[in-house]
Amino acid sequence: MDERDEIKHRAAVILSNVMTHDKFAAEEIVKSEIFDILTAYAAGKELAPPVVTDLAVDMLKMLVSEKFVEANDDGKPYRPQYEAMPEADEEIGEEDSDLD
Repeated sequence: MDERDEIKHRAAVILSNVMTHDKFAAEEIVKSEIFDILTAYAAGKELAPPVVTDLAVDMLKMLVSEKFVEANDDGKPYRPQYEAMPEADEEIGEEDSDLD
């Protein structure tokens, strides 16, 4: 996370545009650390200008409305736990050894 407010704002606007126009990207963002950052900005746990906090809240509301995440009892969005995927390199390495 950049400490400069203008960079946070630009990143939030770009992220909002991506999530609004590409549902696959939104799904991947939910699985990433970016979701944790959005949640921290929306909850006020990370310092950000009000415009960034508002954008983070709007993005989380969109994720809830599009069923990418669910709101908990407090009304705060949370993501379901995803199972870790096996490493692609390990899978490829195993296949290559069968060919020898």
